[in-house]
Amino acid sequence: MIDPVTRKLAAAPIDDEPETEEERRAVEQSKEWLRQRGGKGIPHEEVLRDFGLSADDFHRMAHGKNGLNGPLPLPCGYRSLWRDSSSLRKAT
Repeated sequence: MIDPVTRKLAAAPIDDEPETEEERRAVEQSKEWLRQRGGKGIPHEEVLRDFGLSADDFHRMAHGKNGLNGPLPLPCGYRSLWRDSSSLRKAT
């Protein structure tokens, strides 16, 4: 049995739109950024710190154990990364 997200991804149409010049430049800039840093990106822990979270916070959130009634709010007006599971069921 395949989970609903995997099923939707497998059935999604292939993106056949041509890449724009702006997209090409953005990809090249990102590759250059990585080259300048020896091929290393930003560590996950650093990204979490930028959001005021620890790895433990992240794992608790992933398992629905944030201690709150609902998703953990993100700083700076970011929308929640966690969707209501009922909306995912409706989409399938």
